[in-house]
Amino acid sequence: MSDLCIREYEKRDHAALTRLWAETFGDDEALISAFLRLLPEMGGCVAAEREGRIVGAAYLITGMELASPAGEKQLLGYLYAVAVEPAARGRGVGAALSRAAFDWGRARGAQILCTQPAEPRLFDWYGEVLGVRCALRRRVETYSSAALEPCMELSCTDYRFWRERMLQERPHIRLGDAALSFQQLLCRSYGGGFFAVGDGVAAATLENGRCVVRELLCPDEAGRRALAASLGAQLGAAETLLYTPDPDGEPYIAAPDGALPPDCVWNLSFD
Repeated sequence: MSDLCIREYEKRDHAALTRLWAETFGDDEALISAFLRLLPEMGGCVAAEREGRIVGAAYLITGMELASPAGEKQLLGYLYAVAVEPAARGRGVGAALSRAAFDWGRARGAQILCTQPAEPRLFDWYGEVLGVRCALRRRVETYSSAALEPCMELSCTDYRFWRERMLQERPHIRLGDAALSFQQLLCRSYGGGFFAVGDGVAAATLENGRCVVRELLCPDEAGRRALAASLGAQLGAAETLLYTPDPDGEPYIAAPDGALPPDCVWNLSFD
């Protein structure tokens, strides 16, 4: 670690960051480039450099806030896409990057710092490194797809309008313009997008031939199954997976104790 320099990223780092991201997570380079273009508005990045070569990186998304029904807002910092080259792993680089990213967020006014561990076993690791614990949980339900309700794709502007309208009585994570735009790009890159379906709105992807509904908001909770099934049919999937906030579900978001209300609606994380 003594020869490792952790610093803020610079525009000249884009090619190296793109290479590291693609090799670590397997995402399309066009999507990574779009993320990096939006990044200055969404947040920042810290890079680990050794002998002039970037061997690790971590991103801190600050283009989100916790919004309460009373109109209160708290700036959120979200650790995302921590990547370390295979040859540099096992030396504490990931932990150092994660701490540096949280420090970067605090210095820029983030009041709540959190992350979504990629695997359940990493909740303990992030607890030790960053002092965050499981704060939100979700469950997944599986349905057969069926064209029961009409579907149409929505713009970011329309999706934001209807999303905020449906969540105005609940504490929820509100995304800024750049973060929401990237969410739409992320969904589209996986064969989905933002949709109006029946009397609800949804964000979905198509993964391994299945429709994955990452968010589904509607006035009538009893009608959620029909809306999810319809969205699956719209995307040409035989099966639909629906994620739903659930305090008894699987661990989802890690945050400091008490930072997020247990009934907070997140859904649109960068997973």
